[in-house]
Amino acid sequence: MNPANRLVLMLLVLAGAVTGCNKTIAKVDFKYGSSIYNQPKEMMTEVGIAPEELTMQLCEAFRQNGGMIIDRKEINTIIKLEPDCEACWKMTHEICTAELESFKLNDISVYKDIDRTAIARKFGVDLHCKQIARTEAPDLEKAYYLAVDMNQRSAQTMLPTFTSFFSVKGRYTNFGVSNTAGGGLVNMELKSRLKFWIWKKTNEASSHVYIEAIPVSGEIEAAPGASIGYAWWRQTTGEPESRLAKHFLFLLQEMEYKRKGHS
Repeated sequence: MNPANRLVLMLLVLAGAVTGCNKTIAKVDFKYGSSIYNQPKEMMTEVGIAPEELTMQLCEAFRQNGGMIIDRKEINTIIKLEPDCEACWKMTHEICTAELESFKLNDISVYKDIDRTAIARKFGVDLHCKQIARTEAPDLEKAYYLAVDMNQRSAQTMLPTFTSFFSVKGRYTNFGVSNTAGGGLVNMELKSRLKFWIWKKTNEASSHVYIEAIPVSGEIEAAPGASIGYAWWRQTTGEPESRLAKHFLFLLQEMEYKRKGHS
C-alpha cells in the first residue's frame, strides 16, 4: 500500500475510534415547559369575572410590569382534560426527568438508553398520549386566548476551540480534511411565554382559566422536535416557566379570594 494512503487509512481509523468513543451530547431537546412540572388539572382555576374583562385586566397588569402582549384573540374552544391526563403527565414527567438527568451527565448513551416505551407501559398509556384537548363547546358563552412574553434574560457560555476530522471520498481512496473552529463567549437571548386560555360557559357564574408557559429563543417556541445546543440545556429546562405559571395562577386565586370579600 502506498505510504500516503496508509497514513490516510490510519487517520480514518483513529477518527472513527474517537467518534465511536465520544459519548458527549452535541444538542438537546428544546421542548421543556411548565407542563413538565405542573399537572394540567393543577393549572386550572376559576375567577368570577367575564372572560373579556379578565383578559383586559391581565393585559393592563402585564404592561405595567414589563410584559409584552404577543397575542390576544377571541376563540371558540376550551381546554378539556383527557381521560388519561394524570397517567399521561406522570409518564411525560418521568421521561423528561430522565432526559434532563442525561444532559446533566452529558452522556448521549444514557439519553438513548431511556426505555420510553417501558415507562409508558408502566403508567398504562400510549407513548404519544395527550394530556389536554382544545375542543369546541356547544354551550360556550365567550372564550379568549392570551400570550404574553416576560422574564427576558440573556445567557452566556464559553465555547471552546475544537478540531474535527472529516473524510472525503475520492475516486480511488479517501482523503482526510481537518477543520478547526475558534471558541469564545456566546450570548443567547431567552424569554418566557405565558399562555392563558379563558372561557365561560352559558349559565356558569365563573370563568375558567388554564395557564402554561414555555421558553422562547429567537422567536422559536420550545416544542417537541426542536433542539438547541448542549451549552444551553440548563437555561431551557422549563423550570423558570413552571414557577412563572404558578405565580400567576396563585395571583388569580388570591384576586378571586379578595373579590369574594376576604381580606
